[in-house]
Amino acid sequence: MLPTEAPQYVKDELLQGESITWIGQPSNKLALKATALVLVAALLFIVFFLKDFMGFGRGANFSLAFQGIGLLFTAFGMIFCFMVLSAPVRVWLFFKRTFYVVTDKRYIVISGDKNNRKVEQYDKKTMTPLMSASFLGLTNLVWRAPGFYKDSDGDSRQNTLTFAGIEPREVFNITSETFPKLSEAVKTTTPPR
Repeated sequence: MLPTEAPQYVKDELLQGESITWIGQPSNKLALKATALVLVAALLFIVFFLKDFMGFGRGANFSLAFQGIGLLFTAFGMIFCFMVLSAPVRVWLFFKRTFYVVTDKRYIVISGDKNNRKVEQYDKKTMTPLMSASFLGLTNLVWRAPGFYKDSDGDSRQNTLTFAGIEPREVFNITSETFPKLSEAVKTTTPPR
């Protein structure tokens, strides 16, 4: 995507005198490939569920109360199936609404829709390349950002910035920094305190 093709709400995040040097989005291939296995498993679950459900009650005389409980479980099962089947669409929509922006001064990640937008922004000078990892033929770039946060267990974790699902040929347009490979980054990462 060309910097001039950036949506207006992305341009609105720029500071006075700041210009976009690169803009991109996670690849739709990542959404499709990452959720394909979940989709296949959900479809198999639904096929077996419907096979058993359609054969329910044949040759047996179940009480009305048992059938009511079965319908309750069926309703919950169908809601669960809908949630699993809609996962690829939700991931695709999230990727479609996510923009990675590199300016002459900052790295910016804008995600969400216009009513619920999240903006992460980091000064380029404060970022350290943490790792580069390939996943499903796409590149993920991770920078170590300044500061820490507490995870759900109360452990202290380093802030990071991730550009996920980038076409490998685009990496040089984003940055000329050298990123360690995942295996090298794991060796140098300190455990949580």
